[in-house]
Amino acid sequence: MQKIKFENTHNSEKLFLDLLYGKYSGSAFKKPINNLKELRKEYTCCDFEYQFLTLIIRNFKRIILMSPRTIQLWIKRIDRIYGNKFHQTTTDVNGKNPKFTQTDFGKKLSESLAYSKLQNKVLKIFFHKSKIKTCYYCNSQYTLTFLKDNSEAVKFQIDHIYPKKKYPYFSISMYNLIPSCANCNLNKGDKDFWIEDFCNPYIESIGDRFIFTIAKESDKTLYTSVNEVDLEDIAITISNLDDKKVKAHNELFDIVGIHSNFNEITKEILALGREYPESKRNELLKKYKDKSGNLMFKDKETIDRVFLRVYPEASKINNRPLSKFIQDVARFSDFYD
Repeated sequence: MQKIKFENTHNSEKLFLDLLYGKYSGSAFKKPINNLKELRKEYTCCDFEYQFLTLIIRNFKRIILMSPRTIQLWIKRIDRIYGNKFHQTTTDVNGKNPKFTQTDFGKKLSESLAYSKLQNKVLKIFFHKSKIKTCYYCNSQYTLTFLKDNSEAVKFQIDHIYPKKKYPYFSISMYNLIPSCANCNLNKGDKDFWIEDFCNPYIESIGDRFIFTIAKESDKTLYTSVNEVDLEDIAITISNLDDKKVKAHNELFDIVGIHSNFNEITKEILALGREYPESKRNELLKKYKDKSGNLMFKDKETIDRVFLRVYPEASKINNRPLSKFIQDVARFSDFYD
């Protein structure tokens, strides 16, 4: 839910290009740009297809590293006039629920850029090395990577901010890709994620626009004795639903619905805040020592991290699942001012 920031943008972009050019893949690796050149040979008599492939080939590196705003600008210009060259749209009998199918040229362009072949061996490795550890959209699940049979295995999906089925020419562009959980990827589907309607992960943080809050389902109070509160009395919601981007994000990814499953965590945090208020935690901070006489906790951030089991800073929300949720709920206890 926090804006995606690479530790070193220049190095990350260089790594991404190196991966696409097969620097770490061996001689059998088929470079997407070479695939495009081969595809262009099929369209020497087709004016649009040949010219478009030439445009992609000549601007390959630029397209791969194109900024999110420029990607959207290109898409809107291309799709307005030539969209039917890449995809066709059908609706139900009421003219609703549009479905997109690729044209033959769209399919061949997708196959040449080889997203399906690159996603596991190249793209997911890139995001693993970039240390993006949670789903940006919901922050409720890890984007897992682990070793299996001496090779990296990945258990997360890559979402296209601008759908690859509709805009295949940006299907392997670095700033059109975002690690996500399967549920969010499925919910988003082929929906356009326009910057004016949603928080683009590389431009702004949806997590900065709202907070998770605790509501009451009954007349019981949450603030007298947490042990007297039934879990059914705790209702999770979010603030600022008048903000169109917050509303759109919640409706698309069901943020309230997902986090309503974590009432038990809410109760634990409230109880911790009462059992270990700031005054008691300050005592631990100053007096709790190891066998060598050294203080166990170096600062307030460290002790809060031990209690909450997440990083307390908003800038590190992407490091662990539920960080945004736990940080916000902790503000109802005694953990934060």
